[in-house]
Amino acid sequence: MHWASRCFGRGNCTRMPCTVSSAFNALTSAASSSCIVSAGSVCLNEEDAALPGFGIGTRFHSSPVVRLADAKPLALGHLIKVDARWRRFAFCPDEDPSASNSAIRRLCDFLATSPASPILAYTRPDEDIDAVIDLRVILQQQSRDLSLERPAGLPFPAQGRYGLIDYEKVFCAVSVQGRHIFDMRGIDRKKGCLVIVRPDQHVAHVVPFEAHAAQAQFFDCFMVCRASPLDDQPARGHAGIRQ
Repeated sequence: MHWASRCFGRGNCTRMPCTVSSAFNALTSAASSSCIVSAGSVCLNEEDAALPGFGIGTRFHSSPVVRLADAKPLALGHLIKVDARWRRFAFCPDEDPSASNSAIRRLCDFLATSPASPILAYTRPDEDIDAVIDLRVILQQQSRDLSLERPAGLPFPAQGRYGLIDYEKVFCAVSVQGRHIFDMRGIDRKKGCLVIVRPDQHVAHVVPFEAHAAQAQFFDCFMVCRASPLDDQPARGHAGIRQ
């Protein structure tokens, strides 16, 4: 048992299998094979300055956040339901998210209109827009500094038969014991990053926020595309990604 004690002490682990990692395959990118959650961060590539502290292949570590819609404190990882959906957690750069040229606005424009959008490519016309790939956004601003009256670029999709707007997709990062969650996870505040999480709640890939093509290419490796990503009958809720 001595080796087990040393392992738990060195990694500051809990009894949950958060540090168990899976082998690199089509569902787990090998872009950052040396990334270890508890021991620091590494660059994704030579041109990327974002240093995400999420180990590829390891379980997605939860983070305290505040939901923008009602300022309710939540644990980000606890929001993931066992429903076979993929998750994309967008940790936004430090900028005004409501600006017309903001990074989150460009990401939402790509997901809503681009022929290469994985959300449009793999969602059937009779499904909600987030039925296959669910996008969650984490902003650096405090909830009291942002307004739902100006949600340009934020993902508030229409849901269900009646097209009700889902306001529970956007969150604000909070500080824990004086440390900002972006700093705790090693995320570059200026550039942000996007974390792709598998349905089993393990990190599949971490990519730069602006690397839209890389995000699409990851899903193209193993998912089956419908006949036409931009046909005449878009996925239900497509118009709900507010522009």
